[in-house]
Amino acid sequence: MKKVWCIDIGGLVHDIEFAVYEEHDIEYYLTKSLDEVDNDLQLFGKEATVLVVQASFQVDGEFLDQLPQLQGICTLGMGFNNINLDEAKARHITVSNVPDYSTTEVADHTVTLALSAIRDIKRFDQEVHKGIWNPTMKTPIRRLSTLTYGLIGFGKIAQEVAKRLVAFGFTIIAFDKYAPKHVFTALDVQSVELEELWQRADVISLHAPLTTETANLIDKEALMKMKKNVIIINTSRGGTIEEKALELAVESGQILRVALDVLKEEPPQIHHPLLKYDQVMITPHAAYLSVEAEQELQTKTAENVVRIANGQLPLNIVNG
Repeated sequence: MKKVWCIDIGGLVHDIEFAVYEEHDIEYYLTKSLDEVDNDLQLFGKEATVLVVQASFQVDGEFLDQLPQLQGICTLGMGFNNINLDEAKARHITVSNVPDYSTTEVADHTVTLALSAIRDIKRFDQEVHKGIWNPTMKTPIRRLSTLTYGLIGFGKIAQEVAKRLVAFGFTIIAFDKYAPKHVFTALDVQSVELEELWQRADVISLHAPLTTETANLIDKEALMKMKKNVIIINTSRGGTIEEKALELAVESGQILRVALDVLKEEPPQIHHPLLKYDQVMITPHAAYLSVEAEQELQTKTAENVVRIANGQLPLNIVNG
């Protein structure tokens, strides 16, 4: 019997996925805590044919050496920067992901965070809960149609964000040296260089994978080039922002507000510096979330597991 080991410390739902495994006589085992990984490796992992892994669990060569039967790794989502693709390829292990299952959800979440930050919703809500009824401004709230929104990365999610922003009257600019020019034209988005985006944007949101090019893309130097009272949104990957530099920029007042769905370390420590600021809003890597997206994620993940178990190549191989 083929075996699939699922490591998910993020608490995702797996009912549809596990039903598929049962239907195809695939034995499965779920590890829900980092503290259980070593024990479950000995108990089940060493015989696993497929590894299903959530984004916050790191898979390196040393870990793969302990999985002698492994033929494939399936990510629970789009991201795969937590997996050493070269080490997997060297061991003839295919790595596959599930793209596009939550494109609209992430776009919706991005715009929700942006509008909430621009309108200072978090502060208003907190004050009302404290018995304070004060609609006046402590920090500037701007008319949406006067703002320039800068997108870093202009792939499918960023394009969906742009479609939503049009209705609010934003001027939209984007930096992506890989996106074809006709995509910008079709959506009436200005293609700009990164330096221009830093200087012009009132709101900046990140929509780029975490790579050597994008790691700490927003750092101290970039923050110093941005407008005073800029708003920063990140629903991509936490490592794209240098968090210490971001903290200092919030502290100094250079940044007006921040809304993040991702952090470099997830979940954060309870004393994470960014958690102390009222002008920082953080959601728990939940941008992908909807009933429909979870169902699609489970179904497509299970389909890839079944393909590998049957000796076939999975769909959407990322280390081919």
